[in-house]
Amino acid sequence: MGFSSLSPEGQLDSGLHGLNCPAGSFVEICKQLGIKVSVGGFSEAMSGKRPFDREILNRLLEVLSRMNLLQSSIDVPIARARTKEVADALTSRLILQVATEQHVSDNRIDQATSAAMSRLGAS
Repeated sequence: MGFSSLSPEGQLDSGLHGLNCPAGSFVEICKQLGIKVSVGGFSEAMSGKRPFDREILNRLLEVLSRMNLLQSSIDVPIARARTKEVADALTSRLILQVATEQHVSDNRIDQATSAAMSRLGAS
């Protein structure tokens, strides 16, 4: 089933294609971030066999957005096979963002984020 590029499913499809990220790797990253999604359920929803749960779909789109920001901040492609490292970097960056918004300064957050980014090959 074809989706409009403006539909949430179309956004997921084109976003994953743009990141060169296989659906299975994306689902694994999302699962590591606490989103209850399976490869089969994702595949069925993307093929139009059943709709996504609206809350799950919104969370998937949020992760995709965060992955795009992560990719734009490093000079090397995200290693999709290293889903744990990608999930760790996404989590560390989110913690840093919240800390910054709340005017919390803690070197441990900065160090953890730097370490997570280094594991992805960021300089």
